[in-house]
Amino acid sequence: MYAPAGMSDKFILKPGKPAAAPRSLAYETAEVIRVDTGVIQCEFAKSGIVLIRQLSTAGRNVAVDGKLVLQRSSDPDSDTVVREDFEGQIEKIVLEQNGPLRAVVKIEGKHQHKNRSWLPFVLRCYFYRQSAAIRVMHTIVFDGDEEKDFISGLGIRFSVPLEAAAYNRYVRFAGENNGIFAEAIQGLTGLRRDPGKAVRQAQVAGEPTPDASTFPDAVKNRMDYIPVFGDYTLAQTSANGFSIQKRTRRGFGWVQSDAGKRSAGLAYLGTPKGGLAIGIRNFWQSYPAQLDIRNAGSAAGELTAWLWAPSAPAMDLRFYHDGMGQDTFAKQREGLEITYEDYEPGFGTAMGVARTSELQLHVLATTPPTRNWRLSPMQFKHRPCSAFRRNTGARRACLAAAGVYPLPRLQKRSRWKKNSTSSSTIIIARWNSATGTASGTMAT
Repeated sequence: MYAPAGMSDKFILKPGKPAAAPRSLAYETAEVIRVDTGVIQCEFAKSGIVLIRQLSTAGRNVAVDGKLVLQRSSDPDSDTVVREDFEGQIEKIVLEQNGPLRAVVKIEGKHQHKNRSWLPFVLRCYFYRQSAAIRVMHTIVFDGDEEKDFISGLGIRFSVPLEAAAYNRYVRFAGENNGIFAEAIQGLTGLRRDPGKAVRQAQVAGEPTPDASTFPDAVKNRMDYIPVFGDYTLAQTSANGFSIQKRTRRGFGWVQSDAGKRSAGLAYLGTPKGGLAIGIRNFWQSYPAQLDIRNAGSAAGELTAWLWAPSAPAMDLRFYHDGMGQDTFAKQREGLEITYEDYEPGFGTAMGVARTSELQLHVLATTPPTRNWRLSPMQFKHRPCSAFRRNTGARRACLAAAGVYPLPRLQKRSRWKKNSTSSSTIIIARWNSATGTASGTMAT
């Protein structure tokens, strides 16, 4: 080793001060759990019906009052269907993991309305350092009476503070093929009187428009006559069709705005200073699903991700027949002989059936652009590893480059011939690109 000019050629190695241990993402008090990823902050309540008190970024609340919502309907065959609204009640909350890179919060409880508490849920929220995204795993277990309890809506809802003027409040929905439905709730484009190119371009881009006082008189003096659409719904009620509708507010008619085949299942509500995006993984595959925006014309709008869409028929868990007289073992065997169905009384109950759904929340500091949206709908369809599963060559190349696993260098078809005094053995090895495994056969 050679010392730089002007420095001694003798060095002494001494123990230094240890580096500060990286801080954990979350901390807990008697009343709340707070998580700070460095980009967003989240506060969980430890009791009550509000699970997530607030989501914030850049010093402002983007969403508050996160709740689980449930709609229960009476017998759908009745002439009069009665609906009850339940909300998730916290029974237990645990900081399940708390490290410098990841934190996991687990919430358990039941849905409550008046004196009834039913449909247990487990909600896990995953946070990652320097990430604005929250992964949410939602599980329910049916413990009701399938003859009386029909789930007509199941979801998670947030209130989104909206401090901007109506023409600076923006809505986004992900359609299909990476298409984005985007508009302001009070549109300034397509008017009979032009507000100006700068205003139109800013609104289309989701950026803050110039102040209304700078609009031409023909526009600014008539702003009260431009409708404000406060409610939007994207409903995927089958595997092959979704629709987007909007209305000014409750009590008025819906306007059909767009339609398509299979939505990616992503919605956003906010202002140029940011807002909340929420997506449901496998959205169209798990139909009926729905994304609602409500009251966007008020001081705080609502954003709801429905894992079971209220616009679809209620979840009917009743068995499909009455037993058809199979009240003895002999009759049940006869039924098995003709239909393959091994029926016994009680086999058709829905008690204990569970369902798990995955969502993502994105706490954004600005409104996403209409093009090249970084929150691509593809993020809600597949995890990155799924791409490798579908492309075995890419997976093998990635693993080989990482040097994690020793991968055999097998050709698609190769032969080795072994000679002996008694016989000649041929070993044929084949690489299965579909499963990523090797198999071999021997012939003598």
